[in-house]
Amino acid sequence: MNRLALRARLVRHLLARLTPSGLRVQDFGFHFHGTVVEAMSERMLDFEFEARAVGAVAERLAAVPLGATLRMSAFLAPSSRGARRLRIHITDFEVE
Repeated sequence: MNRLALRARLVRHLLARLTPSGLRVQDFGFHFHGTVVEAMSERMLDFEFEARAVGAVAERLAAVPLGATLRMSAFLAPSSRGARRLRIHITDFEVE
């Protein structure tokens, strides 16, 4: 299974492009600040990350104002064929 559940604030709309088949592909910047539990201890995290959306999800996300907090469903995939680096792909979201 390859599923992520994320809650973060939208901080950047990055450049959009179209695939040869006409689907919108766009990367977005997010900021996470909060605590997680690891090894039965709370750990404070504060970081930024980028994620990609495609098609209707990218179009919807492009309309969300910066500063909005989102709950997102996503998965991880290699950033390109054969790459070892991973990219987050957003499959759905809701604005809080």
